[in-house]
Amino acid sequence: MFRDVPSLLLLFYMTSVLGINPALAGSAIFVPKLIGGVLFDVAAGLVSDRVRARLARRHWLLIGALAAPAAMVALFHVPAGSPEAAAGYIALVFALYMAVFASFSVPYLAIAGDLDLAPEQRTVLMAWR
Repeated sequence: MFRDVPSLLLLFYMTSVLGINPALAGSAIFVPKLIGGVLFDVAAGLVSDRVRARLARRHWLLIGALAAPAAMVALFHVPAGSPEAAAGYIALVFALYMAVFASFSVPYLAIAGDLDLAPEQRTVLMAWR
C-alpha cells in the first residue's frame, strides 16, 4: 500500500481535488521520485550496511514502518494555499516520503543476507516475498 498509493492516487488527488495544473502536478511527483529514488535508495543501502554493527537491519525496518503512516498522512493533508504552493509542498513531502520508503525497502530487500539459513532455505523463504 505504501508503495502503490502515490502511484495510483496522488496525481488524481492533485489535479481533481487540489486543482493543480496536470503538468505541474506530474512534475511535483516525477522529480522527487526520480531524484529521491536514486539518492535515497543508495544512501539507505550505504547507511544500513555501514552501521549494521550498531543498528541491525531489522531496526531500519522498524524506523521505516513507524515513519510510514506519518509520511502518508502528510502527503495527503496539504495546507490551504495556491496551487503552486500545494505542488511545492507535495514535492517536498513526497521527497520525504521517498526517504521513508527507502529506509524500509532497502534493508528489507537486503535482509536475506543476514539470515543464518542454508542458501537453499534462504531462497525458499525469500521466494515468498
